[in-house]
Parts: sequence; structure tokens; C-alpha cells
Amino acid sequence: MDDSPEKCTLNPAHTILHPFPYQWPEHANSDVELKPGGALWKYLLDLATIPLEDTNAFVQRTPYISPMHHQGQQSGIMTCLQHN
Repeated sequence: MDDSPEKCTLNPAHTILHPFPYQWPEHANSDVELKPGGALWKYLLDLATIPLEDTNAFVQRTPYISPMHHQGQQSGIMTCLQHN
């Protein structure tokens, strides 16, 4: 997991998540993505229930999209890696 897709260019496709970059202090009180019940927290709980051999397929068909994306923010926020 990394908020910068550029750091993960050598990873195999569908093996990494790109959450929205944390921005201190601008989003200190509004960043709920990682908190219990937040979007990323829920996604990781779902991912934890998948058998290990099926995790890449889960990430491929269920891309993680940060809620910050829906608020007009721009970032590399999806699990769908197009390289490799």
C-alpha cells in the first residue's frame, strides 16, 4: 500500500492499493479513510476474508476508490494498475 503509484511501478499488477495521500494539517479532522468504519478500513476487512490465492483477482475486480476522489480531489487512488 502506497499513496504514490510512481513508487510501485515494478510491482505486479493488482497487488497494491493507492489510498489518497494524507495531508497534514489540512485533513487532520476530516480524514476518515483509515479510521474504523472508513472506506479503506472496510476494503481491507473485505480483502482479509478472501483466500490468499484469490487476492489479486479481488483487487482487480474490486478497485479501491478513495472517498476523497469523490470530493473533487486528484490523486493516484485506484488499485487498478495498468502497467505490467
